[in-house]
Amino acid sequence: MSGANDTEASGWTVAVASSDGVTIDSHLGQTSDVWIFALERDGTHRQVERRASQRGQRIDPHAPASFEALLAGVDIVLAAQVGPGAVKALAERGIRAFSAPGRIGRALEGLARRGWILGTGARPQDFAGGADAGAGGGGCGSGGCSGCS
Repeated sequence: MSGANDTEASGWTVAVASSDGVTIDSHLGQTSDVWIFALERDGTHRQVERRASQRGQRIDPHAPASFEALLAGVDIVLAAQVGPGAVKALAERGIRAFSAPGRIGRALEGLARRGWILGTGARPQDFAGGADAGAGGGGCGSGGCSGCS
């Protein structure tokens, strides 16, 4: 799968795991739908659509068939928690994934401010500064899920 903005000249297409379209509050492996945003390099962003999975199926980053349609054309995924296995599986498909719990607007603005980091292999906690307090990574290993490994 290839991102929508391979050159990233104008910005990125970002999928956000959210229950309400305002807050990044869902673990990637426990969400059944994502909100899609167009993010410009200057930090401006707009919601493009909300994508729901078929029959409420949850995203399983280790099973590409579970997310191909939901993440088609996406460059970046933001979720409250993203495990290292999911980060790796998505990266193999050209999608970067970050744990960034908090308000979507702040996370997207922070992402744009730190856009140059995207190619450096930054850790999620290095990137989450644009999200609300508590955005210190929060990936797998923090408990509360039976998802990614």
